[in-house]
Amino acid sequence: MQPGGSERTQVRSLWAAPMTLEDFYAECAALLGAQHEGEAFPYYKRTRWNNRKAGRGRFPGCGLIRAYGDVVQIHLHSPKPIVMQIAGLEEALVFLQTELNDGV
Repeated sequence: MQPGGSERTQVRSLWAAPMTLEDFYAECAALLGAQHEGEAFPYYKRTRWNNRKAGRGRFPGCGLIRAYGDVVQIHLHSPKPIVMQIAGLEEALVFLQTELNDGV
């Protein structure tokens, strides 16, 4: 770890276990300084009758960050307006970190 840095700023090792969605959303919440609201999909597959809950990726006061497989859709209005689609969870976290810490 570099002086003045945090553990969150370090890039994960290639040999580390793959990041889970819960870990990804927790990292996003820490970067945004917001609470993640959302819940896992409770059914085996989506149909038009069971797809009524809000789902994951909601950060009240900030916007949405949704992960679909390896693609991450980012639509934030606070603290900085960002609309982006990125391939990879790690790449999305690095992008968010550089964009949100750019003005600091």
